[in-house]
Amino acid sequence: MGTISDVLYCARDWIGYSRWTDPEEGTVFGRWFAEKTGEPYFGVSGVPYCAMFASYCLDWAGVPCAGMPSAYCPDIVSAGEDAGATVSCEDAEAGDIVLFDWGSDGLADHVGIVEENHPGEGYMTTIEGNTSSGADGSQSNGGGVYRRQRGYGSVRCVVRPDYNENQEDEEDMGLTEHQDKLLATIYEQVTGTYDPTHRGVELNDHDHIKYIGKAVADNAAAIEAINAKLDIVIEKLGQ
Repeated sequence: MGTISDVLYCARDWIGYSRWTDPEEGTVFGRWFAEKTGEPYFGVSGVPYCAMFASYCLDWAGVPCAGMPSAYCPDIVSAGEDAGATVSCEDAEAGDIVLFDWGSDGLADHVGIVEENHPGEGYMTTIEGNTSSGADGSQSNGGGVYRRQRGYGSVRCVVRPDYNENQEDEEDMGLTEHQDKLLATIYEQVTGTYDPTHRGVELNDHDHIKYIGKAVADNAAAIEAINAKLDIVIEKLGQ
C-alpha cells in the first residue's frame, strides 16, 4: 500500500499542467479515467477533471479511498461519510482529500489534496486539478494543476484515504523508503564510493563522465589515425 509521501509526490509532479496546452483531446486524467472505467466520455475535452486528478494520484500511489476513483465530488462526500472516513478541518492532515462547496448549498463543487494544514490560521495548502493559479480565475474549471491556499469556510468535507499506518516519521522528510534508498545511492555515487568502470578505482559521477569522455576521445583519435593509414595503403595499392 502506498503512503502519504507517494500521493504528494505524484500531485506535486503535475503542478503546472494545463489542459489548454495538452496536445491530445481532453486531459491526462480524463483519458486515464476513461480507460479505467471504460467510459470514453470522460476523455473528451471540456469534462471537469478535479476529482479525476485526485483519483489519479491515489491510484498511482496504490492508496484506496472511500468513493474513489470518481469524477463527481458529491459522490466522494457521500462515500466518505458512509464509511466514517471524514475528519474535521482542524484535524486534516497531509494527503487527505478536501472537498469544497463554493455556494454554501451543501453540494461539493471541487476537490483537492491537502499538502499542509494550518489549523491555527484556519486554512489549508492544497494541490488541486482543474483550478486556476489565483483567485481571479475559475476555481473549479481553471484547467490547471496548482498549489492553492483555502480557508476552512469553503470546505464541505475532508475525507481520509486508507494510508499505510506504518509510516513512522517519513513525512518529516517527505520521503518514502524507496526514495530514501535512491538518495543514499546518489550520495554514494557523488562522493566516490563506487567503481563504475570496474578498474579498482573509486570514482564519482563527475570523474566517471570525464573518464568516459577521455576514452571516447582517445578512441576517436585512434580510429582517425587508423583511417589515415588505411587511406595511404589504399592509395599505394591503387598505383
